[in-house]
Amino acid sequence: MPPARLRRVLLHACPVKGLSRLTSSPKILTNPKFAAVFGCRRARLRPSTEHAARLTDHAWVLLALAFTTLCTGCLSDLFDSIPERPCASAGSASDVRGQWRIVGSGIRRGCSDALYEGNFRFQGGTGFGIAQAEDGTLSASEDIEGFSVSGRVEGSCVSLETTERTAAGDVLLRFSGTAQGRQVSGELTGQGPAGCQITGFFESAIE
Repeated sequence: MPPARLRRVLLHACPVKGLSRLTSSPKILTNPKFAAVFGCRRARLRPSTEHAARLTDHAWVLLALAFTTLCTGCLSDLFDSIPERPCASAGSASDVRGQWRIVGSGIRRGCSDALYEGNFRFQGGTGFGIAQAEDGTLSASEDIEGFSVSGRVEGSCVSLETTERTAAGDVLLRFSGTAQGRQVSGELTGQGPAGCQITGFFESAIE
């Protein structure tokens, strides 16, 4: 709609004295708040103008979809280039073979038996032996009845999982840490006994 005709439509919708000075900004007159103050009836634009506005909205939607489609591949490549754990890209795998003696502390929650609920500590004990294959796979260096070990080392990242059978049920522990020389430290999670959920921290010297 030509600007002059739009101005006449707006003035007809809201014939307030001195209003002509405000028509340089038609948005003022079409604003519902303005109409409520001056008792005006909101100006109704011709269908062609409304259609043009809808087309503009559709154009923005299509532009956003196109941008999303183009950037999805870029973002995917960017995130793929970032290692999940920085220590995993630290060159050759650390040597963690030997006798592990784990110490640490944690908490058990949600146990079906209150006897196991609460804080606990690892004292090191007798430890257990770890063997390491060329591809970084970890396993027990000797068989221990009722006890199994599996894991992997990538760079200086170490992941180890142990399962132990006890009178109260199996205890599963997952150790996720970083090797520095002949020592590994990090976080532990797990389940059991009596359905406990386990979280904590650990460190282990490797002999």
